[in-house]
Amino acid sequence: MSQGKGKRIIFKSNELSFSAPPEPWQERRALIVDPLLGFDTKALDLKIGDLPPGGHNVKHRETHEHIMYFLSGRGYLILDEERYEWEAGDAIFIPSWTWHQWHNSDIEKPARYLMITNTPMVDNLGLNRKWQQGEELLG
Repeated sequence: MSQGKGKRIIFKSNELSFSAPPEPWQERRALIVDPLLGFDTKALDLKIGDLPPGGHNVKHRETHEHIMYFLSGRGYLILDEERYEWEAGDAIFIPSWTWHQWHNSDIEKPARYLMITNTPMVDNLGLNRKWQQGEELLG
């Protein structure tokens, strides 16, 4: 872990550790810059994620915002019932508390993205909430 004046300032590529997805068709993610990794960030975090071929995440909404930048692949985002196509090199913004779900349209190759959210700020304010389709509000 690289430090600067007692606070973490760099993440090294050999630290990348993806979480196992709950289902094979769902995405897997790894934290890059996050308070859970020792970074003293109060407002933003950075993650990397993979969507398997033909995969998608669970439709949900939450109180934080997202910016996603797609490194590879192609697919689409459903945002409040509207469909937006994306491909490698595209960026999308997902506003707070909007229903959303992203899909990988390629049935042979995974899609990879970087995601920045303001989850640490919303957590620090005690306002972070998530609601998945078909479930009760998650605190």
